[in-house]
Amino acid sequence: MSFDLSQTLQVLEIIEREQRRIGQDLHDSLGQILTGIEFISKTLEQKLCVKSLAEAEQAAEITTLVREAINLTRSLVKTLNPIRLQENGLIFALEELSFNMKKIFGVTCHFNCNPPVKIKNDMIARNLYRIVQEALSNAIRHGRANNIRIHLAASDQKITLNIQDDGSGFSSNFKSNSGQGLRIMKYRAETIGASLDIHDAPTGGTIVTCSVDQI
Repeated sequence: MSFDLSQTLQVLEIIEREQRRIGQDLHDSLGQILTGIEFISKTLEQKLCVKSLAEAEQAAEITTLVREAINLTRSLVKTLNPIRLQENGLIFALEELSFNMKKIFGVTCHFNCNPPVKIKNDMIARNLYRIVQEALSNAIRHGRANNIRIHLAASDQKITLNIQDDGSGFSSNFKSNSGQGLRIMKYRAETIGASLDIHDAPTGGTIVTCSVDQI
């Protein structure tokens, strides 16, 4: 069975669009409803406390559970729609992605973007984010990296994204993934007219560099 990369990426784009729609629906509908329930339950708790009724404790438990549901909903929204609709959306998304790498996988992951890079084109931002995701996945799962650095910078003409890790290197890292992750990264770069370079770092590990014209 042949691997049709173009069709695969089209399916991924459709999935991402649906994820963004669901994320927006969660934020606009479920999130609003839960916030309203939290307000009502908190008000009820306060009224019961004033009357020294035993049910005040149960009302407090309801408030706590609703707050947990709100936090879970927000987490789902961020997962489904990581790029926020603003010029600094990619920066915020990469900051959160870097933090989650530390929390979930226990690796040291630093993100640097100083001065801030403003990206107005949503397609460029989303594809750069997915390239970083794939690079991190390969670095951790296949390269066994412990330290990762993500750097986003811009000049008058170019936006440059750099991901460097201290793992096993490009040769064993990406090739052990049967090349599929690499092909997807290349296709995403081509989609936004970007160049993609992946090679072994002189001190060990892998360096991924993606450059795209400013739009």
